[in-house]
Amino acid sequence: MLLNDFWSEFGIEIIISSVFILVSLGLLMGLIFSLGKKNASKKFKIIGGIIFVLVLLSVNFIMLRDYQNKLAKDPNFMFPLARVLIFNAFIIFAFVIVGYILTTKKQQEKVTVATVATLGLLTALASVLMLFGIPIFPQASYLKVEVSALIYFMVFLWFGIKPTIVVILLTNFIHALMPSMTPPVILFLDEMVNVVACLAYLTPSFIAFGRLKDNEVPSINKVIITAIIGVVFTAIFMLLYNYFINLPLIYKIEMDFKSVFLLFVPFNLIKWSSVSIVVVLLYRKINSLKEHIVNFN
Repeated sequence: MLLNDFWSEFGIEIIISSVFILVSLGLLMGLIFSLGKKNASKKFKIIGGIIFVLVLLSVNFIMLRDYQNKLAKDPNFMFPLARVLIFNAFIIFAFVIVGYILTTKKQQEKVTVATVATLGLLTALASVLMLFGIPIFPQASYLKVEVSALIYFMVFLWFGIKPTIVVILLTNFIHALMPSMTPPVILFLDEMVNVVACLAYLTPSFIAFGRLKDNEVPSINKVIITAIIGVVFTAIFMLLYNYFINLPLIYKIEMDFKSVFLLFVPFNLIKWSSVSIVVVLLYRKINSLKEHIVNFN
């Protein structure tokens, strides 16, 4: 009965989110393979244009769905058209300049238009993947699985730790600024939790691969081990974070340790295992493009 109610309420959301995620991953694969080929400029531009259209479509779809939910409760509620248009303009502006923000001083000496565009497109895809999380627990529909951390891993592998942290902060910042008909209880709260979880997951990779030489390539076995450590570490860290900090101090919710464990540990194991599987499957292709991305013209 609980599963039937859950599907009745969230079935459409699950289907639509799955479609957007599959389209985003398909575009990501197209971007990766196009970057690996010579004379890829035309395909790169086409895929890039589709990605930016997808971003704007995703953002406006989420805001429209939010408006419809608000309208069902209050028939007199007016759609904030001006705020939505301004936010669309902000999205375009943010992703155009993001590459220049993300490149390190050393990289700026040899940065190309394609490098900037690649960073912007990856950030855009991360934003889409973050928007469309899939609820998996009937008892906690607010816990959603999304794989934006795959993009963060790619940015780390290609550009380093600092740009990765900036991408994480930027995508979450943009997510928090989205015009919402139902404002959050505490601004930036959900995004802060997501930033903490993403950094926890990537910390083992930062430690293991952060100081590798430019021509040094980690083996797939090391990536698998690091991914497993990242999953386990994130599950444990987020359990303690939610039990000691997030729930009692921020949300003011009292839950016993067993309840917190049974809720957050399975969720984080599922979510970050999903990310790790995709990372491992795409690792060889992603890593082989590292040098090509930095010097791509």
